[in-house]
Amino acid sequence: LPILMLTGRGEEDDKLLGLDGGVDDYVVKPFSPREVTARIRALLRRVAGDKAVRLIRREPDESREEKGQVEPLRIQYGGTFDPVHQGHLAVARSARDRLQAEVWLMPAADPPHKGPTEADADQRRAMLQLAVADQPGLHVDDRELRRELWEAQAMLGQEKGRDNRP
Repeated sequence: LPILMLTGRGEEDDKLLGLDGGVDDYVVKPFSPREVTARIRALLRRVAGDKAVRLIRREPDESREEKGQVEPLRIQYGGTFDPVHQGHLAVARSARDRLQAEVWLMPAADPPHKGPTEADADQRRAMLQLAVADQPGLHVDDRELRRELWEAQAMLGQEKGRDNRP
């Protein structure tokens, strides 16, 4: 799974921490939606080769049992979203439209690179849900916000419960 980090932290130490921590590409704000989309395409080509080219062009994967079916492309777009703004939505819409993908915005529970958020997790989830409500192909994935609950349930020996993925 390729990881592209979009961030406001542009110091060399921040970049090295991200890249050494496992991200495949690191982009510092400000950036354009077109640049982000191009970087996503480049990451897909590097990790998936010809299959990525078929996905980007929306060509069928002939190795699948159901010939002619195009495997859907899913993009996870994580961030603090404190608050969500038009820049976040522009990047998500651009990736959706240019890559013909479903985009899932995933708010961070406790961002390790920032101090406390202004809005709590429930408020940020609600803001995102309102922001994407009339945006086809944009969704909210709140599994990161529920991570602490899952960890507590695991410690108690309970099931994690369902996530909200389709």
